[in-house]
Amino acid sequence: MTLVLALSVPLLLVLITYLLQERGKRRAELLEHRQSLYESLIRSLVELLGAPTAEERSRLITKIETSWLFASDPVLDAAYRYVAVYDELCCSLMREGNLQPSAVLIQVRSDPETRTKLRDHLADVFAEMRRDIRDDTFVTNQWAREHLDIYCWGILSGAETTARDGDWDATRTSRSAGEVTPGLGFRG
Repeated sequence: MTLVLALSVPLLLVLITYLLQERGKRRAELLEHRQSLYESLIRSLVELLGAPTAEERSRLITKIETSWLFASDPVLDAAYRYVAVYDELCCSLMREGNLQPSAVLIQVRSDPETRTKLRDHLADVFAEMRRDIRDDTFVTNQWAREHLDIYCWGILSGAETTARDGDWDATRTSRSAGEVTPGLGFRG
């Protein structure tokens, strides 16, 4: 009996050590997958604002939907709240069943309320991602909302977004003097 006990204690310790190592490896793999997914998700959420065609918007939404694979529940919730705001914006801008290529860019640039709403929801996504990946963060959604901003450069700065006679002009890609479109970044 003592021999069995003497042999089983070390075997039990080896088994526990092995299980803990495997659990740690699995967690590290999951975090690696999440980091890659979150980088792609951020890109897709931001690029969605400048997507010129229905096909491009559909491609980006499909990329966003891949977050179901590894994203935490709070990240999914925040991402889909952002997409809901984007959907609401697109529906309000549709003309005769179509969304003109620069309509979203024009609205984001010209309407501070729209810009703030999108910024706040995107900040929530960033804050949830940070909490999911880092155990040591104290960043709150409110802090992220106060520090994330949509600036006058970046992803949205490449399109001409002037309106003439109610028609959207998306035929040029240069900006007129003094005209700028928003980009995305954190304030210091």
